[in-house]
This record gives sequence, structure tokens and C-alpha cells, in this order.
Amino acid sequence: MRLLALLLAAAALPSAAAAEPWTRAYVVDWMEPAFFHGGPKDENPAPGTDCPKGTAPPHGWKKVLKTRWRKDADIAYYMDAEHRPDLQRVLRFRGPNYENVWENPTLAPDLGLPPVTGKIAYGFDLDGNPKTGGFATPEGVAGIDNAYYRAAGCWASYRGQPYKSQRGVGINGYMRDGLYTVLIVMSGTKDPMNDDDVTFAFYQAQERIMKDALGQVAHDVSFSVKPDLRTQSIVKATIRDGVVETQAPSELRFRDEAWNIRMPDQIQLTQARLRFQMKPDGGLEGYVGGYRDWKVLYKKQAVNGRDTEMNQGIDLPSFYYALERHADADPDPKTGKNRRISLAYRLRAVPAFVLTPDSREVVSVPRVFDGKAPSQLAAAAGPVAP
Repeated sequence: MRLLALLLAAAALPSAAAAEPWTRAYVVDWMEPAFFHGGPKDENPAPGTDCPKGTAPPHGWKKVLKTRWRKDADIAYYMDAEHRPDLQRVLRFRGPNYENVWENPTLAPDLGLPPVTGKIAYGFDLDGNPKTGGFATPEGVAGIDNAYYRAAGCWASYRGQPYKSQRGVGINGYMRDGLYTVLIVMSGTKDPMNDDDVTFAFYQAQERIMKDALGQVAHDVSFSVKPDLRTQSIVKATIRDGVVETQAPSELRFRDEAWNIRMPDQIQLTQARLRFQMKPDGGLEGYVGGYRDWKVLYKKQAVNGRDTEMNQGIDLPSFYYALERHADADPDPKTGKNRRISLAYRLRAVPAFVLTPDSREVVSVPRVFDGKAPSQLAAAAGPVAP
């Protein structure tokens, strides 16, 4: 019996040794709305299963200005190339009494924004009902809720294969050039490839992203956490065969994609889920999805309205109406109109080191940093010698 007990104890040693605390940290090197492109590869504007007529054509300034309160002679004046500065002004202040329609879009008519009519989308079954949402993943999972994609997926700047849309390339260029930095930290106590009790966190960094000699986001760079509660969140997750998934729907907050500092800086998702694949090179790749306030999505475009309307060819009031029309969650108790819209983001990340806000310690277990007190690890370590 004693020999049997010793053999059993010895057999258990490898498992016990494997069950050790672990930490993985990353810096996000790409983030974009997860829109499915059903057209030919590398031909973003071409018709496809997502948008049978191809990308949504610009409405045209003449159509935008054609309203019941504007005379044809006025439209002809603005369409004259010599009056381009006046056209730029009136596009913004084109309400019945020269109101700013970027701030008050319901003062302008809905010219229509063609929706996605395809049946495939990336994302999650957020409401747990496979009969809603109207989409299935490329792998055939039904009930995918991604109404933001339905509303805006035929927009020219959004269309394209993963990592190749005009919008994705542009926004990630700003992120890589230092506008903001998003961090991820995961920790557990078992095998990093298979752990049923994982803590997963999003943070924003205080430092800019660093690039390698090839112009890509450098691996294994150290970043310190920015103690901003608006751009950090911690959820419980599991890992099975290298696939990271949330244990239950949660609220998620992290740094929003942007191309200027005036835009909303926070993504706040309700009933959120995430799913990432741990890559052989040590990185992460996958999706985050949930329900988001659709008026914030509108505001992101409206704060840079001149570029949206004049360069991207999208009528902002029509974009507003499209978001309102396709919103699919959180009905207002007074009006009954939905205040949130389902969506998903595609994220990719590379290995990094994440430090506490004072840069004294590595964040080995995700926790909240609110900027009001030193980190527990730093406090335990005592003062740093000069």
C-alpha cells in the first residue's frame, strides 16, 4: 500500500507542477469594425454577397442640398466651383434656418443608406437567440447580432477584406503613430492553453506604440497602464485549446478607435463577449462584441463631418437614420426606440510587457488602477532606492 501511495503521489507531481500561476500581456496592433466582405478579393468597391450593388454611391451634393426650403437658384450657386467655400459651410449649416445638421441630423431628410443584405457576418449571438440577428458566421453559427455592420457595411470606407479596408488602414495608422495604445493582460493558475479560471483585462497605455525596423508594431516592448477607469475593464474568461472566451456576458470598456483626439475615447459595450485565438507566434487574434450606444457611433463621424461628407461621400443625417433604424437593443421606456446597436470589432495583438502606472512592477494579475493610490505591489515593495 505504501508503494502504491508513493507511485500515485509521483504520478501527480507533473500535474501539480503544471498548475502554476501564469501571465500573458499584449499590445493591440490592429483594431477595426468586424465587417464581412463578400466581394472579390482586393476589389473593395465591387458587388458581392454583402452588397449586391457594390459600395454605396455618394448621394451627391446636389441631392443633399435639394430640400423643400432651398431654391434651385441657391443650389446652382453652391454647385459652382467658384463658390466651394460657401458649399463647405452650407453642407454643415443646411437646416431650414441654417441649423447645424451634423449636430441636429433630424432637421435634414433621410436620403437612405443601402444596408447589407448578405447573410454572413462576424460577431456573436448576443441575445442567445439563434433566430434573431439575421446573420450566421462563415463557419455556420446562426443568430449573429451585428446590426452596425448591416447599417454601415456597404459604406465604401468600411468595405474590404480583413485588415484591408480604407477605414481600417487609416485608423490603425493613427494608432500606430501614437494617438493611443491599447493593452491586454491575462492571468490564470493552470495551463495557459487550457484554464477554466482566467482573468482578462483591457487597459490603455501611457506610452506610444513602438515600431520595429519593418514599420510594424514591435514585440516585447514595455508599457505602463494609464489609470483611467474609462478605458479599462476586467472580466472572467476560459481558455480551451488556446481559444480565449468570456465565461458570461459582461460589460466591457476599453479605448475606442479614432483618428483625432476630439472623438469619443471610450468603447462601452453591454452584454459583451470576446473570443481570441492564441497564435503560434505568441500573439492574439479574434473578436470583441456587444451592444453600444448608437448615438456615440454617430458622433464619431459627426465631429469630423466635413471629411465624412465631402471625402467619404456619406450624408451624415442619413447615417444617423440608418443607425436609428437598425438599432436592436435597450429600448427607451418612453419612446420604445432602441438606444443600442449590436456590433463586433476585430482585434489583433502582439506580446508585450505591461507595468503598473508607476512602472515599478509587472502586472502579473489584472486589477483596477484608478490613479488614486499606488498599486498594491508597489506599496508592498516600499520606496525605490535613488
